[in-house]
Amino acid sequence: MTRLLLHITILLAAMGACEEDQLEQQAYFEYFGVNYAWGFQYSHWIIDGEGNVRVSSYGDSAVWLSGGLDPNISNFDSVIYQVPKSELDSQMAKIWPASRGPVKTTEQRRYDFGSYGFNAFYQEKTIPLSLQSDTEDKVNQSPEAAELVLWLQGIREKLPSGN
Repeated sequence: MTRLLLHITILLAAMGACEEDQLEQQAYFEYFGVNYAWGFQYSHWIIDGEGNVRVSSYGDSAVWLSGGLDPNISNFDSVIYQVPKSELDSQMAKIWPASRGPVKTTEQRRYDFGSYGFNAFYQEKTIPLSLQSDTEDKVNQSPEAAELVLWLQGIREKLPSGN
């Protein structure tokens, strides 16, 4: 009986640790756009686990995430849109399959184009979904990544202009 209780206790502790790890992830999706041609243009937002689309209230300060858990994530302090939880959950389920997709890189020679892209985050891993920049384009070729990019583009169209 004691042995059974010990196993149950260990199992419950492990389950609690898993929930805690999931709660610690602060960002699941990201859009960024930067262009220095004809002045500085910057747009950057994240979607957290509650469906909050968050931007930085310091619009003139570029924030770069490192693995989705960077301490600078706290700079995304203003909620500008709310994704319904059921919609968010169905999109978050596509992150893991997208992480397994091959990413095709194409060299570019664009001038004054800037850099624009979508990423997803899984634990401490950044999953590139799409990127267009002066020097290269990247496309995650998994079907789930393509679905996520279309969904994120739809979210972007719903946001106030400039985001």
